[in-house]
Amino acid sequence: DATITEGDDEDVSVDVENVGGVEDTFTVELEIEDEQGNVVEDPEQDVTVAPGDDPQTVTFEEVTGALDAGDFDVEVSTEDATLTGDLTVEEPAESALDNLDIAGEEPPVTITEGDDEDVSVEVENIGEAEGTFDVDLSIDNGDTVEETEEVTLDGGETETVTFAEVTGELGADEYDVEVSTEDATLTGDLTVQEVGEFAVDIDEGESDLDVDSDEQISVVVDIENTGDTELTQDL
Repeated sequence: DATITEGDDEDVSVDVENVGGVEDTFTVELEIEDEQGNVVEDPEQDVTVAPGDDPQTVTFEEVTGALDAGDFDVEVSTEDATLTGDLTVEEPAESALDNLDIAGEEPPVTITEGDDEDVSVEVENIGEAEGTFDVDLSIDNGDTVEETEEVTLDGGETETVTFAEVTGELGADEYDVEVSTEDATLTGDLTVQEVGEFAVDIDEGESDLDVDSDEQISVVVDIENTGDTELTQDL
């Protein structure tokens, strides 16, 4: 039994021995039959073998490249003998992406400047053959953060790929976050807010600052949060 991946153009070979008493030429036929009983490959070759000689190898070259994914019966025969085997052609590895996560949330996401958060995504191999995938992260607003992780998955397997602490150097702005493989892409929006900061200004016109020693004064101040995030401040 053999297993290959769809698109693999492999050879089929067999040893032919003359067990008779005289030299002869044998026609060697190959049949590859699908699950519906259709013969999808049927080449043949002639080989001349003398009695007592070592068996000669007959090779049918590159006969599987056109086969679709599925199970096949392989038969090699002469007029006197038949050999059979099973061939499985698997769907090639293909990646799919799901559940893009930025800072523990589904996008769109808002964080504060300086927060060093993770970006993660689920990668699934929706093919049947094992595959290795490059998973690329791009965080872009003109200046691009780019990282790549590699993941190897069996057919049908899913794994979460995490890009750890990739937002700490981002300035306050709007960003496009993209995670991609050769086969799939997910995108999301990220907003980085300025850190909250108080600006305090004394309103001299409303404040009574002309007082004697030991007297109380009245001071009116204007307080503004010049950042994007909420702050609490004791005065």
